[in-house]
Amino acid sequence: MKKNWFEVDAAGLRQQLEGRRGIAALLLELLQNALDEDGVTTIEMVLTATPGKPEATFSVEDDSPNGFRDMSDAYTLFAPSYKKGEATKRGRFNVGEKLVLALCEEAVLTSTRGTVIFDRDGRRQTNAVRALGTKVVCRLRMTHADTAELDRLIGTVLIPPTCKARVTYNGAPLLARTPVAVLEGTLPTELAGADGVIRRSTRKTKVYVYEPRAGEAPTVYEMGLPVVEVEGKFHLDVGQKVPVNLERDNVPPSYLRALRVLTLNALHGKLEKDDFTAAWVADAVEDKRVEVAAVQSYLTAKHGADRVAVDVMDPDATRRAQAAGAVVVYGRSESPNVWEKAREGALIPPASARFGTKLESLDRAVSEDEWTVGIRNIAAYAKALAAAVLGLDLAVEVVDNPEASMSACYGHGHLKFNVGTLGASWFDRGPVVAVNDLLIHEFGHEFSGDHLSSAYYAALTNLGAKVVDLAIRRPEFFEPFWPA
Repeated sequence: MKKNWFEVDAAGLRQQLEGRRGIAALLLELLQNALDEDGVTTIEMVLTATPGKPEATFSVEDDSPNGFRDMSDAYTLFAPSYKKGEATKRGRFNVGEKLVLALCEEAVLTSTRGTVIFDRDGRRQTNAVRALGTKVVCRLRMTHADTAELDRLIGTVLIPPTCKARVTYNGAPLLARTPVAVLEGTLPTELAGADGVIRRSTRKTKVYVYEPRAGEAPTVYEMGLPVVEVEGKFHLDVGQKVPVNLERDNVPPSYLRALRVLTLNALHGKLEKDDFTAAWVADAVEDKRVEVAAVQSYLTAKHGADRVAVDVMDPDATRRAQAAGAVVVYGRSESPNVWEKAREGALIPPASARFGTKLESLDRAVSEDEWTVGIRNIAAYAKALAAAVLGLDLAVEVVDNPEASMSACYGHGHLKFNVGTLGASWFDRGPVVAVNDLLIHEFGHEFSGDHLSSAYYAALTNLGAKVVDLAIRRPEFFEPFWPA
């Protein structure tokens, strides 16, 4: 046995504790102990300031049927705690009372198995007992600021819906608040195994969601007791052990993200537009566990309902979308995880799906058997002109789609005329200016799909020059296509 290996400098420990957690937060350790006891119906906290001195007496009394199971727990650091194997008990380190003792000038702990007195003469134990429960009385240095902070902190305590005890502070009951939502999810926790070693595990639990009162910062709670203030919109009270550091004043970033994801998945429909710009939402949508419906609400708040994704294969569709007032979402404006969820739920259609200029956007083909003489003539002219100025064997198709906005479209040596918008008479005039204008426009897409690119501009001027050269050098080229 490694007895008496260590000594603790109480004054040094006090300095560390006051600097890191503060007196008020540490005194809540006594409330935590009382709340963890089985069968408690009443918990009374009393703070009495000493007149004229920076000093106060703080007491916590409960009526647990059991009281302290082992009085040595009152002064033994890190002794095995029966609570560490129970997920719905807050204690696990058996260190809380000892941290409070480091703050005290004097303290008396009385329970069902005896009394332990701590004063300037040291520690001693008596046989004085209580019939029920435990009472801890602490005299300690406290300034007005310390007592005000304890008042504030106790005011933030959330009495869990599962708590059956009446809790009072200076005679006034701590009233339960009504949660705005109760979530269920599987979250990390800390539990001891058969060997007594505390290990991380996961367990299904409830999370009670509360609106912070005026002046309160959103906080992560462990069964009603505040752990750490966080950026967010709500108080999140977890109904089981929360993974915390030894000081019990922080949680791992991965745990905080798990809480945020759970909250966003459940409450995205209740958030205001501005809420989606918060850092906690940005953190949650980066997680694989975020649901498609939550990402949809996020995207709608950020980009609006009328949104499309930029389509690099169809720049004109993107420009049409912008002209129509749709919001174009570019690749770098969202993270890979958001894009993955967007694709999974079809949350951001490509611009071409609504404003496309691709060949597939013109359907309802007209059989060649139904082509008029004028259509056959212009189709033959288009093929001959493509061979002359592009050097390719053009495929020509005719469709009849009056709902489409396009008169024609071209891609990869394939030209479609839309008789539904051009009208049949358009084809009856031969290779007039309007026909050449349309063909030069479409043939330009052999070189670029972007109407505003320099490549497309150069293609148009080059094609126009070639048609002029063809007309000068070979005027007979056009003769066969003029109506008789």
